[in-house]
Amino acid sequence: MELRSSPRVDVVWRDTMLVTKIAEPTELHDPAALAQELLDEAYRSDLNLASAECFSGGTIAAKFGGSERNRSHLAGAFIFNSEHAIAQLLGRNPADIRQADPDSLAADMALAAMRATGASLALGIVAPRGIMRFGPVSFSAMDERGNKWEERPSANDLPEREIAGQAIAFFKRCLRSSLERHL
Repeated sequence: MELRSSPRVDVVWRDTMLVTKIAEPTELHDPAALAQELLDEAYRSDLNLASAECFSGGTIAAKFGGSERNRSHLAGAFIFNSEHAIAQLLGRNPADIRQADPDSLAADMALAAMRATGASLALGIVAPRGIMRFGPVSFSAMDERGNKWEERPSANDLPEREIAGQAIAFFKRCLRSSLERHL
């Protein structure tokens, strides 16, 4: 097992929302296995998940397929290949999407996916491939209670499989954090 980055969690308040920046070691496993672990936890916790991504044609969402049980806890997955599609989900002008900060765009996508699907927890991913050909890879997750998590992988030139693995591992940590905060 290979680990990246060092353990660190920063908690800040933005307006009335708790934001946690997670930067802890990322285990580099098979993204499909990580996705199955995540969906198993969602199933045991009776939570629904959603995702919104704008790179690689659905690398993350593809890992959530499989059994009917898995699909029952995936409220929805949005896969974007144009700023027009993102703008439609967010109710914005497409030109605003091109100029958006990747961190805030990932957060907005997570919130919009959660609202559109009624999910308990949603993930937003923005990467420099595809639509966003510049800037950092950004992950953001939000739960129905207003908790928000953000993370930026340490490198932007990672292969899609590794970005998918890191995104799913991040989503899994967010699910656990959400559950721990509301036991």
